[in-house]
Amino acid sequence: MSSRSAERAPPIQSELDRIEHWGNVALAIGRYKLQISTKSSPSDVDRGRYVGHWRRMPDGQSRVTLSMWNSDRWHRPSDA
Repeated sequence: MSSRSAERAPPIQSELDRIEHWGNVALAIGRYKLQISTKSSPSDVDRGRYVGHWRRMPDGQSRVTLSMWNSDRWHRPSDA
């Protein structure tokens, strides 16, 4: 086991804003907050939005078929 896999995953909080569905497809739309470590700080917070695409399969179970996350931390290349 590598030391990286032994590290704990960063704490993440998510809040579901709404669910939209039609037929066998649903979208879960919400916000997240994630504690991260950066070079400049041992603890920083990233916030953003997420969308999860769910599909009901032939066996009746719903499964995530696509998940997208978008951070509020948008920087132009010149900001680096």
